[in-house]
Amino acid sequence: MADIETLIQNIATDNMSNAGKAFDDLMKEKLSDALDQEKAAIANAVFNGEEPEPEPEPETEELEVEDQDEDI
Repeated sequence: MADIETLIQNIATDNMSNAGKAFDDLMKEKLSDALDQEKAAIANAVFNGEEPEPEPEPETEELEVEDQDEDI
């Protein structure tokens, strides 16, 4: 299991092979934790009749695009 400090240290020392492995380990851990939480919420909904909490919608920021007409 890798931690964020290991990932940053590997990136800082240009050890990208180990940094990639550390990143993969971190993402696997986060994904596993998220799946376990979702499984628990579904189990509560099925067996206890509790409704799962709705996920908040991610905030998005609208960007303004300037019209650039170029004469060719």
